Amino acid sequence: YPLCALAVSGERPEQIEEAMREVQEAEDWLWEAEPEEESAKLFEDKLRATRKKADDIIDRAHELDLRAEAIKTALNNIEVGKAAALEFKNRTAITDEERTKLTNQIESAEKWILEKIELQEKLSLKEKPAFKSAELVKRSESFKKFLTQLLRRREPKKKKKKKKMGFNETDSEQGDNSTVTKSD
Repeated sequence: YPLCALAVSGERPEQIEEAMREVQEAEDWLWEAEPEEESAKLFEDKLRATRKKADDIIDRAHELDLRAEAIKTALNNIEVGKAAALEFKNRTAITDEERTKLTNQIESAEKWILEKIELQEKLSLKEKPAFKSAELVKRSESFKKFLTQLLRRREPKKKKKKKKMGFNETDSEQGDNSTVTKSD
């Protein structure tokens, strides 16, 4: 897998050779070192130095594999949020402040995502990614908790007006504004 990662991550042949040379030097050192002369700490330091470059390359290759799907998911989450925000315009259970808050959260997430995508497009494959795929998706879901709260909110029930029949009728003939009640 590491050699595939080197090729996929955009490493040039000379960079691959350099990484492999470091691995070869570490292997030679392992075979040449006398166990009594070398400490475990020295071995761990040598291993850490050798693994760092390979791990960076593998991480970049892994992110390259995940990036397209993460971008697609993030942009879809933004579109779903925008559509829901439009639906809320006619709901009386949601205040203008809540609509504004949701819209601001969606716009903030969208702005951040688009900036990161633009920054990533400027980077070469051998540079550290501008974002992690999981971070991008998480940011695109940042407003979903608030959105869910608003979606669950029920519209207030409309109160029916009760008609009062026969009570407190005004007798217009008397002119003294007294009320007359019907009796059986």
